[in-house]
Amino acid sequence: MELIEKATESFLKLFEAFKESPLTFIILGLLLVLGYFVYSQNEYIAQLLPNPAEENETFQRTLDRDMQINRTLEDSKEFYGAQGLVIGQFHNGQYDLTNLPFTKVTITYYVGEVDDASAIYQTRPLSSMNKVMREMWRDKRGPSCVAYETKNLPDITYRQRMESLGMVYLTLCPITNIREYPIGYLSSGFRYVPLEDDVDVLLDYQKTLASRIAGYLQAGEVNEKD
Repeated sequence: MELIEKATESFLKLFEAFKESPLTFIILGLLLVLGYFVYSQNEYIAQLLPNPAEENETFQRTLDRDMQINRTLEDSKEFYGAQGLVIGQFHNGQYDLTNLPFTKVTITYYVGEVDDASAIYQTRPLSSMNKVMREMWRDKRGPSCVAYETKNLPDITYRQRMESLGMVYLTLCPITNIREYPIGYLSSGFRYVPLEDDVDVLLDYQKTLASRIAGYLQAGEVNEKD
């Protein structure tokens, strides 16, 4: 009975204090609710904060991936007898999103014999090679590799760029993910015209290489045994 009386007395005191300063109680109540919310979302908030260990691991995986891609391109360059290989990746100016149209292509990997590599690593409008891209993606469900003598490239801007780099012949293969969604392209440049019988072989090898590169780009890591 005494306990009930004390509880009632305490409640009445709180009620009187509330009548004198209701705003204080409202603020206190909001702080309690906010505190509970932060406590209940603690794990989610922790996931949003940068994790140095995870960031370092991601960075290391990126370095390993890039090393493997560069090594693969270097080996392929020697095998193809090409003067240069590039990987161009599609994006919308910031990053690629399936619900936003691609507007740009950036050369992200290159091995070759061009003296000024800065002339290779560029971002340019995808429209500058629109006709070539349309030829590669003529069959949306099964894009294919293409080959051109530089003088016959249908896109004037792209043709002028390749001529300025001294390329006489080009092969290009699409890079897609497992759902055939465009990632970019792999291109080999030659300062000579390959024999006609060799072109189909080059394209077959380059198609396989493009598929391998796609796996590296999607996984973000590599198997050193590859």
